[in-house]
Amino acid sequence: MQSQSERALLYSRLCEMEQDIAASTDTDQLLGRITACAREITDSESASILLLDEAHGDLYFKETLGELGESIKKVRVPLDTASIAGTAFSSRRPAISNKASEDPRHFKGVDRVTAIPTRSVLAVPIVWGERIFGVLEAINKVDGGFTEADQEVLTVLANHAAVVLYNVGLIEQLQNFFVYTIEILIAALESVEPGSQGHVIRVSRTTSRLARELGILGKDYETLYYAAYFHDIGKLMLGTSVVARNDKRHPQFGSDMLERIKVLEKTAPLVRHHHERWDGSGFPDHLVGEQTPRAARILALAEDYDESWMDRPPEQELPEFLVDFLSRSCGRHDPDLLELLGRVISQDAGFGAEEKP
Repeated sequence: MQSQSERALLYSRLCEMEQDIAASTDTDQLLGRITACAREITDSESASILLLDEAHGDLYFKETLGELGESIKKVRVPLDTASIAGTAFSSRRPAISNKASEDPRHFKGVDRVTAIPTRSVLAVPIVWGERIFGVLEAINKVDGGFTEADQEVLTVLANHAAVVLYNVGLIEQLQNFFVYTIEILIAALESVEPGSQGHVIRVSRTTSRLARELGILGKDYETLYYAAYFHDIGKLMLGTSVVARNDKRHPQFGSDMLERIKVLEKTAPLVRHHHERWDGSGFPDHLVGEQTPRAARILALAEDYDESWMDRPPEQELPEFLVDFLSRSCGRHDPDLLELLGRVISQDAGFGAEEKP
C-alpha cells in the first residue's frame, strides 16, 4: 500500500503533466510525455499509447517508451482477436493482467515482434465523452504486479491523453474549415474577375518559392503564404459584377477586412502594400524602396509577374517573356528580388540556370 508521501508525489507528477499540456501545442511531444509519465508513475518497464485506426478496425502503437522500442510500432492489435488492450477498449473499462503469459486475453503478436516476454499489463481506455480514442498501457511492473492504485493514476493520465487528442481533432476541423474557406474565396474572386483562373494559386506558389530561397521560415513564412492567398480579397468589396484589375481601392479594403481577423491580422499590412513599387509609383501609400516591408515586396513582385504573364502575347515563350519582364521591371521592384526571381524561374524551367559543380 502506498504511503501518503508516495501518493502526494504521484499526484504532484500528474499536476506537472497538466501544466505540460496547457503550455505545449506539439501533440507528438505531449503524447510522448504522457507515455513517459505512465512508465514512471506505474514503475513499469515500458508504456504505450495505442490509437484506433477506424479504417482498418484495429489498434496501432502511436507512442511507446521502454524496452519495447520502435519495433512494436509495426504491430497491429485486431479488435476481433483476444487482447488485453482490446478488452479495455471494447469494455471502456481498465483491464489488469499480472500473469499475462497465462491470460487467454493476451495478444502474443507483441511478444513475437519484440522478443520480450510480457509478464504483466495494465490497460486503460482513452475516452472523451462518447468517443473512445484508444488505450494507454503500462507493461511489466518492475516489482510485483499492477495494483488498483496504479490503475487509478493511469486513468488520470489517460484522461490527459483524451484532452490532447480531442484538441487535435478540433484543430484539424478548424484547419479543414480554413482550407475550404480559402477555396470558396478563390472561387468567388475568379467568378467576378474573368480571366483570373489560377491567378491566386500561381501567385501563392511564386511567393512561397521566393520565401524559401530567402530562408523565410516559421510564422513569417506562414503569414506571407496566407497573404498571398488573400491578397485580392478586397475586390469582393468593390460591389461591381466585373472587377477592374487595377482598381486602387482593393488593397485597402482587403487590409481592413483581414486586420479584424485575429489569426490573419499580420497579413493585413502585406495585403495593403502588395501594389507598392520600389520607385514609389505604386499604391495606396506610394512607398519607396525599403519603406515597403520585404514580405510585401515579395508578394508585389509575384503578383506583377503573374499578371504580366497572363497579359503576354500568346506566342511569347517563357524565356523571352522572362527577359522582357525583368527588363521592364527595373526600378519598379526590389532589384535583389528581381535577380532572385529570374534565377529561380530559370532554374525551375530548366533554362539559363548556372551550372553547378
